[in-house]
Amino acid sequence: MLLLRGALRTIATALETPASLSETIASIERALCGALHPARVRILNAGESSGGLGKEIPLRLDGHVVGSLCVQSVPRALEAEVEDILRLLAPPIAAAIAYRRRPERRGRDGLPANIDALCRIPNRRGFDEHMQEAWDRALAREAPLVMALVDVDFFKPYNDRYGHVGGDRCLQQVASLLIKRRNGDDGFAARYGGEEFALVFEETTLERAVAEMQQICDRLAALQIEHGGTTLGRGSISAGVAAVVPAPGRTVVELIADADRSLYGAKRFGRNRICAGAFVSKAPVVARLRARERTFVATDAPSFGREDDLARIVSALRHARMLTLVGPRGIGKSRLLTLVADQAASRFHRPVVYVESELLRSDMDPATALASACDLTLEAGGVLDTVTEFLADREAIVILDDVEAARAEIGLLCSHLCARTSGVSIVVAAHSPVGIPGERTIVVPPLDDEAAFQMLAFHSGVDPAAARSILRNLGGNPGSIEAAAAWIVQLGADAVIDRLKTVTAVLSDPAQVAPLFTPDPV
Repeated sequence: MLLLRGALRTIATALETPASLSETIASIERALCGALHPARVRILNAGESSGGLGKEIPLRLDGHVVGSLCVQSVPRALEAEVEDILRLLAPPIAAAIAYRRRPERRGRDGLPANIDALCRIPNRRGFDEHMQEAWDRALAREAPLVMALVDVDFFKPYNDRYGHVGGDRCLQQVASLLIKRRNGDDGFAARYGGEEFALVFEETTLERAVAEMQQICDRLAALQIEHGGTTLGRGSISAGVAAVVPAPGRTVVELIADADRSLYGAKRFGRNRICAGAFVSKAPVVARLRARERTFVATDAPSFGREDDLARIVSALRHARMLTLVGPRGIGKSRLLTLVADQAASRFHRPVVYVESELLRSDMDPATALASACDLTLEAGGVLDTVTEFLADREAIVILDDVEAARAEIGLLCSHLCARTSGVSIVVAAHSPVGIPGERTIVVPPLDDEAAFQMLAFHSGVDPAAARSILRNLGGNPGSIEAAAAWIVQLGADAVIDRLKTVTAVLSDPAQVAPLFTPDPV
């Protein structure tokens, strides 16, 4: 029954997801092969034969044969069971195939099913259909095929600031630009999903497609669509462009993946630009604009036993150019960094440039994230050198909160800053040393028993006896303590104690706490 349910869910998903007939068949075949391993299942068209290479089960709908299931490599002991399962699945599979072969449907708004109702250009389904046709034409002509993936920069903040009506209007304006540039016989534009669009260029070169994308970017800039949530102040797009000459054995998916990688590159180099392989266009970097407030807490917040650690770090900063706070997840490195930032600003009388963990975990590279924290507008291609030059003659403390997502780039950035500036000190939080010359490390220890008790009581109000019982399993890890406190508030101390009794290991990672209290799936 589990196999049947899984396969039926796959068929239902295939019908709900915009896809071509071939993609639907491939999706169902993968599900059947996975569920019935080691058996291999293929879906044949009506009139197509396996040539005696496997057992065929007809797919009938309303008395008509629409295809067949061909099953091979079935162990003899499982032949009857596998055949019974496939006969039960044959009717919904036949219906799925017939559904994909149906004539074009229209939605309730009267638009064809492959047209996006908001932007009035082809949707993802329309893109898939056109892309496959364009691929086949290029394959027959041995001609190049170029596509671009376009993303509206920081669209969620735009939606949050201007509302869904404003967001819809922005998408419509972008779609209008794309379709006006691509309304000839040799072009195509579609809404790929959300704030992403896709363009297809036939019988043109990568260079010409990039030039046309640049024209689109320029026209969008001329519209001056207000975007108060970014450093640029107006709407912008990022684009990834890729090209291929289709050949037997290659697929559309490869071209889409290449364009997606280029789009990632455009975002990584600061958005508001076009990337095509190694080429990156030059344009002002755009970052999310944040309120110009300190991004660290004040010193009057409880430090829960970190006074000695804080004093040790501040003392080390007097002599170290590069200081790394080392410790596992949840140990309190980010919390210490906020305290260090507040102390450093008052004790050393130097500005603190605090690069938040959210930026360092994003797809933006660390040099661009630092440029954003410094309020710099840069051109891609020289971001690292330019931000280093900006800080070269300045006195500053640069704090990089959680560098695990980009350790190699962080090492390069810190090396540049240490070598090319004289008044900049760097403080980094990481699981292990970054590994550059002159780096000094301080290991952040777990909280002692008294500090752990104070923290748990502060966040949950639990009584001392219950707190001592709960803390035995948490290893002095502040993140684990805060997670447990949240569950105490939600479930009560007794429920948390009962669940922790089933645990023998120390929960020294906050990620280990939540699964204990998350309801088991039904």
